Order: sequence, then structure tokens, then C-alpha cells
Amino acid sequence: MSDAHTGLKKPFPVFQGASWQRCRVHQTRNILSIVRFASPEMVASVIRTICAQLNEKRVKA
Repeated sequence: MSDAHTGLKKPFPVFQGASWQRCRVHQTRNILSIVRFASPEMVASVIRTICAQLNEKRVKA
């Protein structure tokens, strides 16, 4: 798990079964940088709620 720096993402295919995941903090910052100034708290709250789910089924619900 890291930011989206190319040098950090590149080695993962070398390790069998490994995958890269975007850091939740960096992803949230990127999302909040494009939302309207009036709604970042609501968007951040939704992101926290999604990330708190225990499984994919709950995330989709």
C-alpha cells in the first residue's frame, strides 16, 4: 500500500500473488481536492463509512 508513485508500483508484478493498493489517505486527499468547497466533510464521511465495512458485499450495499 502506497501513494501512486510509479517507482513504488513497478516492482509488484515481480512478486507472485502480490498486488498494489492505493493508500487510503492519499486517495481521500485526491478525491477531496476535486469536490466542492461546501461538501468535503460529507464526502470524507462517506469514504470513512465505505472503508469501515468488513467485506465487499457491505461496501456495495
